[in-house]
Amino acid sequence: VVSLRLSPVSETTHAHVARFLADSWPLLDSAQRAEALRILQRAVDYNPMDDALRARWIALLDAPSGGAS
Repeated sequence: VVSLRLSPVSETTHAHVARFLADSWPLLDSAQRAEALRILQRAVDYNPMDDALRARWIALLDAPSGGAS
């Protein structure tokens, strides 16, 4: 499992990494998805005006086998 540490970085960097993780979702295993969801949630929290990012995060939470297993 590859660990990713983003603190401290800007809100913009969190958003970019979150989008990359969302795009990579089909390639991630369940442990990586759990870690990615935490990063996505943090990016959403840091970027409250980014509706597209929030929508992607929610879609991944609602996806079959998408949530943290």
